[in-house]
Amino acid sequence: MHGNDSSDADGPDASNDATRDGPLSRRRFLRASAGAGALAFSLGASGNAAAADVEREACGSGGTVPVGNGAGLLINNDWSVSVGQQNTSMCVRRFADGSFGWEWERGETDACAECPNYPEVLIGTKPWSNHTDQGLFPLRRSEIDQLDLDLDVEVDADPAQGEWNLALEWWLTPSQPPGPEPTHETMVVLTKSEDHTKGGSIEEAAVTDKYGNTFDYWAAPDHVDWTFHIFKTADNEVPENLDLTAIQAYVDEEIDDEFPDDHWVTGVEIGNEYWDDTQGQTRFTDFDVRLNGQVATTGTDSEFTEDSGGSVPEGPAEVTVTDVTPHEATVTWPAAAPNLDISHYVASVGDQRVEVPEGTTEATFDGLDGDTQYTASVVAVFPDGDESDTRTTTFQTPIIEPTPEPEPIDGTRPTDPDGDGLYEDLNGNGEIDYSDVVEYFNNMDGETMQADARFYDYNGNGEVDFADLVDLFGEVQ
Repeated sequence: MHGNDSSDADGPDASNDATRDGPLSRRRFLRASAGAGALAFSLGASGNAAAADVEREACGSGGTVPVGNGAGLLINNDWSVSVGQQNTSMCVRRFADGSFGWEWERGETDACAECPNYPEVLIGTKPWSNHTDQGLFPLRRSEIDQLDLDLDVEVDADPAQGEWNLALEWWLTPSQPPGPEPTHETMVVLTKSEDHTKGGSIEEAAVTDKYGNTFDYWAAPDHVDWTFHIFKTADNEVPENLDLTAIQAYVDEEIDDEFPDDHWVTGVEIGNEYWDDTQGQTRFTDFDVRLNGQVATTGTDSEFTEDSGGSVPEGPAEVTVTDVTPHEATVTWPAAAPNLDISHYVASVGDQRVEVPEGTTEATFDGLDGDTQYTASVVAVFPDGDESDTRTTTFQTPIIEPTPEPEPIDGTRPTDPDGDGLYEDLNGNGEIDYSDVVEYFNNMDGETMQADARFYDYNGNGEVDFADLVDLFGEVQ
C-alpha cells in the first residue's frame, strides 16, 4: 500500500513463509494451530469452519495466495514491518468453498505505531509489482464508462478497540504498470473503528453513486509523493455494490483540475488497515469487478450480483421551493450525481408539469391560487426513458391581501374609475370632473391625503402637492 509493498519479489502465486525470530513466533504458532484444527474462521458460515476448510494460506511477510482462479490475489501485506519489527501475527487464507480472507493480531510497538499493516485482496495490477490474471486492467481512465464492485464481506473486529478500517483503493499512473509511480491515489473507507478518525469531513455527502450509496469526502493526506483523496461511507456500512466512476467524476469535476484522462487505472484492492492493539478477521464470500461490461470474479460464485435495490439510479437529492407569492413559486433541486447520464428533468406543481433540460436545476410556476397547499416534485429521466426516484415537498401560497383603499375625505370615499391605482374621483360620484379639482384643492394639505400619497400622487413625484392638482385639472379638460 502507498508504494511500500513488501511483496514485490514473491510473484502472483507465491506463498512466502519467511522465518523470523522474536515477535513473529506468534505467527508461526497461528499456522501450526491452523494445521492442527484449532484455528478457524467463523465468518459467513453457520458455525466455525474446520481447519481442513483452509485450502491454502500464506503467513510470511508479503506472502500471496491466488483466488478466483487467478483473477484475484491475496497479499499478506505487513507493510509497516519494513519500517520496524512489530508484535504482529497475520495470515491470508483461501478456503475450500472459494471464499477467502485473513486474520490479524497486533500488540504495541515502539518501532512505528502510526504505520498500518494492510492484508488485502487485489484485482488488477499494482503500480509497482503484483498483478492478477484478470484481463481487465490496466485501462486508460478516458476509456472507462463503468467501474462497479460487487461485495459480500464480513469483518469481525471490535469497533471500540483500537484503530482499524476496511478500505478499497485504486491508482492512476502515467504509463502502463508495472514500474511507474502513481500520480493519483483514491481510497474509500467502507467501514472503520471508532478510533479511526481524521477530523471532520471536507465535504459531507459529497457523492451519491447510482446504487444510492452516499460518500463523504473525508481527507486529502500529503504523506505520499502523489495526489491522495480519501472518501468514506456516510453510514459506516459496507455496500453490496459500488460505482467507482461516481467518485472519479467528483474528483475530476469538483476537487482536482489535474485528474488526468489519459492516465491508466491499474486495478482495485480492498484490505484492512490496522494499527496497534487490534485483532480481527475478515472473510469475503464475493469480491467482483465489472469494467465496461466485462467481469472479474472471486469468491464462491462466478457472477456479478447487482443490488436490485439500486437498479434505478437516484436523481435529485431533494426539492426546495423559493420565491413563493400568492400566484407564483420557483422549484429548485441539486444536480444529479455527475456520473449519471441524465436526459432531462420533469418538475411538477399541482397539475402543471414541465420538462427541464439537463444542466438546469430550477423551474418557475405561475397561475397558482393564493392560500393553497401544493406539492412540488422533480424526477430525473434517463435516455432509455427510465426515471429516478421522485423527490417531493409541499408548500403553501400566501393569502391574497385585499386591494387597499384610501380613507374617506369629508365623509366621502374616493374611487378609482380607470383602475390605475390612483383615486382621481375624490367626491366618489364615479366620474372625474371639476368638482374633484375643487375637492382636491380644499383637502390637499389635509392629513388624510398627505398620509396616503400613493393614492393621490398623480404626477409621480412622491408627494401630494400643487403639481398633482394641475394634472387632475388636465384630466377634466
